Amino acid sequence: MNRSNRFRSNVNEPSPFAVNNTVVARVFSPDPREVAFARKILTAMPDGSGAVMIDGKMQDDATWKQAKVLVDLAKLVAQKDPEMTQHYGL
Repeated sequence: MNRSNRFRSNVNEPSPFAVNNTVVARVFSPDPREVAFARKILTAMPDGSGAVMIDGKMQDDATWKQAKVLVDLAKLVAQKDPEMTQHYGL
């Protein structure tokens, strides 16, 4: 059997690397507790400038930027998975 025939014979066989997209999405989605903390940061620093103490930890513009990215990611995940909307409190 030549190479092209060998490839064609394998196309319709199930992959040993089958992926459950739901599991992958849950594993790589932001943790709801992290999203809640990120939302606290964004609420405390609406414009992203300055520094504040939240839960005994100093938060500044760098952590504000990270929080913004995390909350934006959570919003994207929530658009695709309504169940996550409840978990994130969005």
